[in-house]
Amino acid sequence: RLVRALDASAKVKSPAAAAKAQVSLDCWMQKQAANTIQADITTCRSGFLNSMDEVDAALGATAVADSFLLFFDWDRSGMPPEAAAIVQDAAEAIKSSGAESVLVTGFTDTSGNAKYNMRLSERRAEAVKEELVRNGVPAGIITTEGRGEEVLIVPTGPNEREPQNRRVRIELQRPAS
Repeated sequence: RLVRALDASAKVKSPAAAAKAQVSLDCWMQKQAANTIQADITTCRSGFLNSMDEVDAALGATAVADSFLLFFDWDRSGMPPEAAAIVQDAAEAIKSSGAESVLVTGFTDTSGNAKYNMRLSERRAEAVKEELVRNGVPAGIITTEGRGEEVLIVPTGPNEREPQNRRVRIELQRPAS
């Protein structure tokens, strides 16, 4: 969402809100990676979402987001508590957008062996699918896939733990206009 906004000239149309969104996102990722107090993580996440609402308003964006990103703890496929709110937001966007299908893709960092990481990424994607279904999204429109350590947000060497690489992406596929 932030990258799309920056690509759509948010730095020019809403520089203060775009900067605050960047800082808040970094704060959120750092606090989550450090496994700090849940209230601190929530404060950073709220700062990001509020700033993005300002950015979207400045860009004239009225459409719901097309993708959502949530992060996982090291070597875990169970969703951290803060991820449930993101999945709930995604479920609402899916239901309100008329999305025809949803792609849920899991990823890992490079710690551990590649075969294990592929399976872990698949389990993460399945966990998110289950949560989407619990939030009212029809299971039949959701496809899951694991990409393991193939696509890294933060480039690292082998066997490196990187919190931003341990994630699941939810992508809405809308009907052609």
